[in-house]
Amino acid sequence: MEYIARLVSTEGKLKSSHDSDNIQGTNKREIRGEDVHIAKTLFIVISLFEICWFPTAIAGIVVVFGVGIPGLVQQVLMCTVCLAPVVNPIVYAIRNRRFRRTFKRINEMHFSKNDPVARILVLPGRGQVQTTL
Repeated sequence: MEYIARLVSTEGKLKSSHDSDNIQGTNKREIRGEDVHIAKTLFIVISLFEICWFPTAIAGIVVVFGVGIPGLVQQVLMCTVCLAPVVNPIVYAIRNRRFRRTFKRINEMHFSKNDPVARILVLPGRGQVQTTL
């Protein structure tokens, strides 16, 4: 719930920062759209992590009180726990424009019939991707 409050607060500050641009003497840090995008991505990642682990946490509490959990339910719970680390890279890939662009270039080069010898170089320190022959 705290994450939802922070997200709503961040969006409210972003909207109010545009309204208060003309006020003199304000020392408020302006919140950029990129900050809101990062906050939303973080909210999605944490929410999905909680969704994946919540059933297992509830099952752990139930077991403490002496109630048995059937084998099939235990297997499903194990699958949800194993799903948690798989979800994070997918979310980052969906929410990151540069990752999508690079992934698309890799696929185009891999499946290209005209240029089978293309290589990808990642320039150190810059995080830029360069394609060469």
